[in-house]
Amino acid sequence: MHALLTNSDGPLAKLQIDPAAIHITLGIKESVVIRNPPRDDAGAFVGEPTLFWKEPTGTVDMGIEGVWARRATGLDPGDYHL
Repeated sequence: MHALLTNSDGPLAKLQIDPAAIHITLGIKESVVIRNPPRDDAGAFVGEPTLFWKEPTGTVDMGIEGVWARRATGLDPGDYHL
């Protein structure tokens, strides 16, 4: 916060954020990632989106139960499981 307020270089100046992506499960243990191309200084996309298959991890449905446990602590899985 101090670096932002004083307009000085800090860890945020070196932060590189990957382009947005969608991670989709296909079946039980397979998944694919579709990532937007990077943007130029004007904000326009440069290049084409990339698509790549993730190596199967052995976890069912990308381990989404763990994501819910971290993001919605205290929520009962029976309340949202389809």
